[in-house]
Amino acid sequence: MNLDLEIGGLAVTFKLDTGFDGECLLDFNTFSKIAGEEIRGPYVKSISGEYFPTRLKLVEIRYGSKSIKMACLTHPNFSRNLIGENGLQRIGLTVNYKENKVEDP
Repeated sequence: MNLDLEIGGLAVTFKLDTGFDGECLLDFNTFSKIAGEEIRGPYVKSISGEYFPTRLKLVEIRYGSKSIKMACLTHPNFSRNLIGENGLQRIGLTVNYKENKVEDP
């Protein structure tokens, strides 16, 4: 399931990852294009069990008229833009699994 959001003025398509317990994970190229202070982020565990150090930016994310600040992570090995259920909840969106779509209640 994909979700289109605006981050720091860029249109970004995210894949919903219900197994990701964070908020926002960006591919390295997208992360590099977003303005903001970059700091050391937490280590994240991949599906293979490896731990990766990350970089973090606090960014403004927009969905329609909604706008929030969210911590987005990256690592040079990450090749997808992922949003976790925590990120969706922060924006105020829900997942309708029956119809396979994200909804703004």
